[in-house]
Amino acid sequence: SYTDKTHHIKYVEKYQANNVKTFPQLNIKDLFAKFSEYDFVFIMTPDYGKHNISTKFFEIFYSKTPIILCSEKGFAGEYLEKNSLGFRVDISNLEIKMLDIYSNKNFKFNSDIDISKYELKNIARQINDILFNDNRFETIDLKV
Repeated sequence: SYTDKTHHIKYVEKYQANNVKTFPQLNIKDLFAKFSEYDFVFIMTPDYGKHNISTKFFEIFYSKTPIILCSEKGFAGEYLEKNSLGFRVDISNLEIKMLDIYSNKNFKFNSDIDISKYELKNIARQINDILFNDNRFETIDLKV
């Protein structure tokens, strides 16, 4: 685990999770280079984030590394599994699913997924089109 959060390290120590290693936080370039060396990236998400797919997901997709998402059922986990980009686990099935994932080496990451529509330049283009070319917005004359 790469973290700058001392409370994460305290949990590892408190529960004597000797098989969990923590490392100082890496700069972004080094972190994403590391992702491509791993079999999976494990992400824990609180209940309120179960429907959210953050930019971190797409950065990881770019490295072609599957995600194991620990969260309640929601859009994020469904998206991962539907598109063969990873797995969703939760506290109730964590051990069973992790053993299954580890023993079943047949998972094929969907390398063909097109994530270009989520690139900043394309998002900016979409926002521009909505703001300036979409007839749903009424033009307001702000003459003083």
